[in-house]
Amino acid sequence: MIGFIKKIFNETEKTQTEDSTLDIYDIAKHFQADNRIIYQALYELDWILKHKDSIIATPSGTDNGAVVVKTDEERYIAWEKSVLTNSALINKVRKIKNEETTTPPTPQPAKPAPVANVPTADKKTLTLKEIATIKKIDTNLLTNALFQLGWVEKHNTWTVATEEGKANGAIERYNPQTKTKFVVWEASLLENQKFSNALKPNKETAKPTLQALKQKGQDYEDYIAKVFQERGYKVIENGKISGKKDGGIDLIVKNEREIIFIQCKNWNENGKYKITHTHIKEFRTNATDYYEKTPLFRSYDMKALFVLSGNFIDISAIKHIEEIQNKGKKIDYEIIKIDRTR
Repeated sequence: MIGFIKKIFNETEKTQTEDSTLDIYDIAKHFQADNRIIYQALYELDWILKHKDSIIATPSGTDNGAVVVKTDEERYIAWEKSVLTNSALINKVRKIKNEETTTPPTPQPAKPAPVANVPTADKKTLTLKEIATIKKIDTNLLTNALFQLGWVEKHNTWTVATEEGKANGAIERYNPQTKTKFVVWEASLLENQKFSNALKPNKETAKPTLQALKQKGQDYEDYIAKVFQERGYKVIENGKISGKKDGGIDLIVKNEREIIFIQCKNWNENGKYKITHTHIKEFRTNATDYYEKTPLFRSYDMKALFVLSGNFIDISAIKHIEEIQNKGKKIDYEIIKIDRTR
């Protein structure tokens, strides 16, 4: 078997450019058929076979127009334009289509009426953005569902379709100007029950609303205000007073000798967001400007402080803080987790 596969690879090294070849979608469009039918026809003709996670052309496939197309990122099987007039393929596609049309269709529930101002599925393919609009779902959640189903996967910096994804309507396209691949979907995806089930809300993975995130941040600011009050500081809730113009200064706390400008961050400790040196630099600048523009504060020693609900500070931020401290400036961070027993 290994020798047979090597022979196939050796015999399919004929390459052409993408402009002179057809992909599966082009062939499907010509025959007015789903790309699934074209794949089935090619398999039944023994022109392609699956090897590990790739589709490769057989010697018979090469004789009938299969070629290797190489891009900067990968190589894949395409077809010479003569395949559109190949009688064997024409007859095989016709046979498969006839068999499907003569099979009694499975009863399907009635399609809901199109929602006003929302793209309808009367076009052959849909982008992720169009599907998200129709399904009334965030594009990121839609992408996550497709990854969890195993219908798309990462290839270098691109998102590409898996074989299972292609069987469920995924179509890979190539943009010669940007030299990137992208995935569009057959409109039939909207009626795919497995896909619809994957989009059902999940309390554990559902993305919090903007209002919920805002409330989470405010709750943490309130908690930190009480912590510093208990430490003997007078607290000014600058975030509540100044709103979006607070310059990132959520709290201003002071005692007889010191005034501290505080930015609170109540982020997920295991999330993708981290405090970086950029956050430190920006906050230090805002705090210094606020201090220098307020004569009342000049009699106090100034300090800038990041208060975090977990350990999500990047090493670059810690090093930047140390550099500023070595210059005699007061800036630091403190991790204060919410104590529910307080």
